[in-house]
Amino acid sequence: DDRLDGFFPQGSTQWDSLRHVRCREFGFYGGRVTALDVSPAEIGIQGYAEHGIVGRGVLLDIARYFQEGDRELNLDLPYSITEQDLVEVANSQKITFEMGDILCVRTGWVGRYLNSDQASRNRMSKAMSFPGLAADEQMARQLWDWGLSAIVMDNPAIEVSPGDPLVGSLHRRLIPTLGFALGEFFQLDELADECAQSNRTTFFFCAVP
Repeated sequence: DDRLDGFFPQGSTQWDSLRHVRCREFGFYGGRVTALDVSPAEIGIQGYAEHGIVGRGVLLDIARYFQEGDRELNLDLPYSITEQDLVEVANSQKITFEMGDILCVRTGWVGRYLNSDQASRNRMSKAMSFPGLAADEQMARQLWDWGLSAIVMDNPAIEVSPGDPLVGSLHRRLIPTLGFALGEFFQLDELADECAQSNRTTFFFCAVP
């Protein structure tokens, strides 16, 4: 009853725990088939909160890359950011990923929301149409092959919205089967500006749910 109590935890910067979603074929992370099998003590959000999510952050600034390449990233349309898009940005920034990196992907969505008037915010919230990572298997494989531990984005859902049922869910590919931590609604604009000014794209990352 979070909405009735006036506190909605999915309305601001947040982390999805391993208990957030299940995979239809394989259950929750670790093979627990039903919600009744999943003890919050085992894979709940408090596991992340106890130690925090800390590591080397890597920024892929999709918004800046598209802008500099005269490509439009319309924040009102469900553009699927492909694994090839991520590879292109990583190559342009000369990124070499290391095991356990925390990938931060900036689209500019949160920055636009914060700088909009209330009517525009209401429209964005109701539409729930925005760019995000493609939900397909190729994307999941790319993120896994890079050795990442967590994905952070400045949109409401990490993956593109609305999604395509024929493609499937990136949440289900990443959380219950691969054990990724997913962070949504992060404000990455100031970080992106600092990275651009200092000509670097890696940094110390620390977040405590």
